[in-house]
Amino acid sequence: MNADQAREQRIQELGVKLCVAETIEERIALWSQLRAEIKARTPAQIKRMESDKGLR
Repeated sequence: MNADQAREQRIQELGVKLCVAETIEERIALWSQLRAEIKARTPAQIKRMESDKGLR
């Protein structure tokens, strides 16, 4: 698994955790982590994702 794949896995896991978080504090912390992971996507990963979705 390369770094981009690992990041996408973490994004998926954080999304699931965010959906089942029980407290606002948990949600705030998870949302912050999720945003950081999304912002850390490489330009190459973004390009691949856009291409996969037919946006490029």
